[in-house]
Amino acid sequence: VLLIELVKVNDNGHHIRPNPISDQGRIYFNNRFNEEHSIEIYGLNGKLVFRQTTELNYFSINALDLHEGFFTFAIYPSRTKNQITSGKFVIESQN
Repeated sequence: VLLIELVKVNDNGHHIRPNPISDQGRIYFNNRFNEEHSIEIYGLNGKLVFRQTTELNYFSINALDLHEGFFTFAIYPSRTKNQITSGKFVIESQN
C-alpha cells in the first residue's frame, strides 16, 4: 500500500504538523528544486539550540532533541542564507 500525504504550505511559507510537538513533528516548507536548506531553532532567550540541513521539503523535529517549551525557527537556503520563512512551535511533555 502506497501512502500519499498532501500538505498545504500556509501563506507564511511553512506548515508545522503537529503543533505542539510531543514526540515527532515536521516543519514543511516550499523546496521545489530539492535544494539544501537549513533550519535554526532558538529558545526563548534567543540562543541557538538546534541546527539541521535537508534537501527534502520538510525538517523532522524530535521532541527528545529539545526541552519542553516554546521555540522560534528560521529556514533558509544553505547556499545564500537568505531567510525564506520563520515561525514558532511548542514542545510539550509526553505525559
